[in-house]
Amino acid sequence: MLHRERRQEVLEQLQDFTWHVRKQKNWCGGYEYAIEIDELEDLVSYGDTYREAKEGLVESVFYWLRHRKLERLPEGQKRSAHCIRISKTMTEEEFKQINLLVREW
Repeated sequence: MLHRERRQEVLEQLQDFTWHVRKQKNWCGGYEYAIEIDELEDLVSYGDTYREAKEGLVESVFYWLRHRKLERLPEGQKRSAHCIRISKTMTEEEFKQINLLVREW
């Protein structure tokens, strides 16, 4: 488990980036939340709730950094408010299209 202080530090750093939040279907037929960081390619976290996805985001940052052999996140854009984009819930049709693409791989 990551130290509480380090987790808080990372969450504060992530406030300088745009979060893209979406409720989407999962493979079990239910729904999950995804949080992607727009400015950091491939950085994403999932959870059954928004809170779980947000908590998992910190761990995702450490894996993202390790994969890229980086020590810290790049500088984000300092803002007076945290920017969060919220997309509409994934439709059944989108879910089917994604599954077709996955099967073609």
